[in-house]
Amino acid sequence: MEYIGLSGALARLIVAQDNLIFDAPVIDAMGVDSKSALDAEKGFWEEYTNDSTNLLIFAGLFSAINTAFIVESMKDLKRDQSEATNDLLRILIRNLHDPSAYSPKDIQAPAKFATPKEAAQVNSLFFASLLCALLAALGAVMGKQWLNYYENDGLQKPLPE
Repeated sequence: MEYIGLSGALARLIVAQDNLIFDAPVIDAMGVDSKSALDAEKGFWEEYTNDSTNLLIFAGLFSAINTAFIVESMKDLKRDQSEATNDLLRILIRNLHDPSAYSPKDIQAPAKFATPKEAAQVNSLFFASLLCALLAALGAVMGKQWLNYYENDGLQKPLPE
């Protein structure tokens, strides 16, 4: 029984007898036997699998550190509620000492809050870098899946007759 599987542009002939599998080298048109070509492809798989693993580790660490910066810088985009609370407490304390000093009309609403341009720009850059890191991680995961499929494809599946 003969099985022919494709690995890239190379053919590999596997002869199965009595549940044992023997590799028989096949010489292609360029004079390269399939055994050395498969060894070269294994090096390709290992190299790119290691590279994508390193990229995933870097993207994960970068995303974690970037997220910590985002959490801290998001505070600049919102009104600090403690300032309004402190203003109201000052009014209450003054009112306790001299009740005639302030009337309810004297209590003003806090001033409108405007987000500083610099804070918005810095946060947009943080979010853009986080998005790039996550897209790089997605690409690395998809690349690893493709490499695993490429490595196993054709070596275990017989071709239809």
